[in-house]
Amino acid sequence: MKRHWMFSFFIVCLAYLLAGCSTYEAEAYEGAALKIAVAGTAPPYELSEVEFEEVHIDELVEAAGQYDALFIMEETFDQTSQDNYISLYESLPYPTFFIGLDKPIEVFVSEGFSLSDFTEDMSTAFAQGYYKHDSGTLEWTFVPSTPEEELRSLYVGIFKVIDDFNRDHF
Repeated sequence: MKRHWMFSFFIVCLAYLLAGCSTYEAEAYEGAALKIAVAGTAPPYELSEVEFEEVHIDELVEAAGQYDALFIMEETFDQTSQDNYISLYESLPYPTFFIGLDKPIEVFVSEGFSLSDFTEDMSTAFAQGYYKHDSGTLEWTFVPSTPEEELRSLYVGIFKVIDDFNRDHF
């Protein structure tokens, strides 16, 4: 009986160790080279095909054609959600992604809304994307598929959308 208990204990410990040692393998981005403007602190990922450039949001009007996308990082939401930036988001020739946005995207792209109008965690999204064109808008939502999914994989998904957007629109 003692031997049976020891064997069962060993199997349970082995299963626990194997489960604890498994890692989530992030996808790789293998698309075209991208240059992304970032309002706020750039994501902490170094990829040979992706260049981040931290910019001040007010400078984007003059430099709009230099980038493939704009990332609005969470620490800038108070400023970048003001109504005077709606026309900027609508005029950019590339998509804008709001990283860390847990509220409806209307906070940024519709007049009269503020961050305080919505309760926190109204969305399970990690990021939301927006692009306005002549015949309407395109919107994207990036939600982790599992709790273990690394943020890097979500960024890779965003990079793939940007790459597809560039191939379809230019």
